[in-house]
Amino acid sequence: MDLPLGDRRGAGSAQSLRRANRRRFLGALSSWGPLSQAELSRETGLSPAAVSGLVKELVADEVVRVASSTRGGRRVTEVSLVEGEQLVLGVDLGHRHVRIALADSAGTILAEFTDRTGVAWRLQSDLSRLSELRDRVVQDANRSTSAVVLAAIGVPVPFEPTRPGRLAREWSVEDVSGRIAQALGVPVVIENDANLGAIGEARRGAGNDCADFIYVKAAHGLGAGLVLGSQLYRGGLNAAGEIGHMSVDDAGPLCACGGRGCLELYAAGGAIATALARVHGSEPSLHDIVTRCLAGEPSFVRAVADAGQHLGYVLANVTNLLAPSRIILGGELSSVGNTLVDAVQRGVRTGAARTLGEQVEVVCAGLGDRAEVVGAVELALAALREQLEIPVADPLFNIASGQKLAQPSTSA
Repeated sequence: MDLPLGDRRGAGSAQSLRRANRRRFLGALSSWGPLSQAELSRETGLSPAAVSGLVKELVADEVVRVASSTRGGRRVTEVSLVEGEQLVLGVDLGHRHVRIALADSAGTILAEFTDRTGVAWRLQSDLSRLSELRDRVVQDANRSTSAVVLAAIGVPVPFEPTRPGRLAREWSVEDVSGRIAQALGVPVVIENDANLGAIGEARRGAGNDCADFIYVKAAHGLGAGLVLGSQLYRGGLNAAGEIGHMSVDDAGPLCACGGRGCLELYAAGGAIATALARVHGSEPSLHDIVTRCLAGEPSFVRAVADAGQHLGYVLANVTNLLAPSRIILGGELSSVGNTLVDAVQRGVRTGAARTLGEQVEVVCAGLGDRAEVVGAVELALAALREQLEIPVADPLFNIASGQKLAQPSTSA
């Protein structure tokens, strides 16, 4: 079943008071590092007896550890969070790749692997494959599968647990999150891949010093993640950022979404491949597009630049509406670098209000095409801390606003 992260039911009860005390206790350790029990009592306002009881409970739960230390020549017993022993998985599922990373609870990525064959969107075989990839990165890191305690999965569509029909083919089943959790044997949280890219760039990439930016995943398709006021913005319908289906020509070709003239038909990797097929006779892969554009082949450079300018025109409207400080271009297509950046910048400056167009930065993702899997790791870590009732101070992770943590069934 799906359990909301950070559930606060039973307010005012003894159980809710215990949880509040536990969060206060863990929040102090998260903010200040190892503390003695006396220091914990002062920092939290909890009685020494309450602190002692929480230490015993959390040591038993393997959330904290105690160790002897010396302070000013005196021996004290320090309490600290257990870091690094529990493992999380971050997974980026794409139409043409699967990327998976294993990290410890301190955030260190221990192993990472990319499978370029993509997802078949046949649930049973895809779940078996996920399990195999999990085993591979665990083995590569010389760790045990039993140490993996949570996974975050990125999917290339807006995702709501109550509306799984947005996923393709056999994935459009009730409780797909629970099915994945059962296959991996750990709780699972699912998020849109562009949102994960935004999280990755905010935490470890080109957005880590920026409170308001638009992250664009430019790959075979197009999507965006919005970070506004240092928070990931999903929108009331949980689908913010679908720029690939903004219409640029209402008399244009039909799109699979049912619209006409969608941006994806002009600016995504698939559209570039189609345009180049008219010149070269067959559609190049996205990898070939990047490689041959970087090599300076005129038709490839022009096709990417044309796509970038279309993308820039749409981002100009987004800039006029939201006034972000920065536009971060990620996904595999961003690997072409300045050819794409310069074209998008031209489109933004042409279409946006002058003062905005001149100020907004357009840059490549600091993490390149790894932004989504790194974002998945960061989300998994935040979800793990929430599950352990450790306060997550970073406002980026407004998890309680809508994220769900699917649990593997205990009856299977």
